[in-house]
Amino acid sequence: MRLCESVSIWERGSVNTPLERVNTPLAARIRVAHCVRTLAERRIASYSIAQHRSVYRPPSALYAHLGKRNRVEPVRTLHGGSGLGFSHHNQVGPIGRSWEGRAAHVQRRLTTASALAGDAKSSDEDYVKLQRKTQAMVETAMLAAFAGLAYYLGTALRVEAHLGSFLPLPIVIGAARWDSKVAAKVLAVTALLLAILAGLQRAISYVLIHGLMALALSIMWSMKLPWRVSIPVASVVRSAGMLLSLGISSCLLRENLLAMVAAQMSTLAEQMGALMGITGTPQLFWIYALIFVLVIVNSLTYLLLLHVLFYILLHKTAPPGFCTAPKFIKKMVFGTAYDG
Repeated sequence: MRLCESVSIWERGSVNTPLERVNTPLAARIRVAHCVRTLAERRIASYSIAQHRSVYRPPSALYAHLGKRNRVEPVRTLHGGSGLGFSHHNQVGPIGRSWEGRAAHVQRRLTTASALAGDAKSSDEDYVKLQRKTQAMVETAMLAAFAGLAYYLGTALRVEAHLGSFLPLPIVIGAARWDSKVAAKVLAVTALLLAILAGLQRAISYVLIHGLMALALSIMWSMKLPWRVSIPVASVVRSAGMLLSLGISSCLLRENLLAMVAAQMSTLAEQMGALMGITGTPQLFWIYALIFVLVIVNSLTYLLLLHVLFYILLHKTAPPGFCTAPKFIKKMVFGTAYDG
């Protein structure tokens, strides 16, 4: 025990007394013990390099576990032979007394540390995903509230015609910020909000006239389709929505609104024919065909202006390729072939 304490004190350098002042046999034993420990560390290093090249650590890492109580004793159990080695009582964990067992224990601890690091990385990724989902949910609620309030005030104050170009904007912003799934969620929440505030009829009208068209634009712009595809498709969707909304309103009001529109169109055609010197009443089929053509032309014109407006508003903030305008549109709007 005196030898062990002397070795520990001498290695820590906490005693200023030189070795020459210590008893000669004790000093000699200390020198021998220190030399043996140095040789043992070199042997551990060579074994670690040969067997564990990818996870090599300095030999001092093997002694970090053994230096808790500084109880080091010389033993003769190195590799089961008669060489001089070191052992430690009260060890933590099943290391064993051979240097191979200690190196294997260090390898297991390194493996455990790597596994813990991988778990920490996966937990960080899960936290980032949860944060993004929360942010998408909050933005969905805000965009839906803005769209519902704009449509409700527009219909209540009779300014829907002036706000019609901005009503699809929240749904498109949701697709530009995230993806088309968020745009669909914005549409669903807006419809639910309008059904509570303004009634079922206005909620259906918003979905059919503005909502489905905005969702179609969001999907096509997310797919980076050109305007020659998105404008006709969105026009067809809006035209079908307008006619379907007219039919649903007729069912809810118990009035044939389409027939009333056809009667007004027939009267207008007779007056125009009388001005041009044409007599007769046009057939009902041609009246409905004219209504359908006018709805399609109105939708095409509206979608073209909407594309230009949304390109001006979103070309700086939207992802690259989202709502990309043709070169002649860029030249008309910005005066040059702007690529921003």
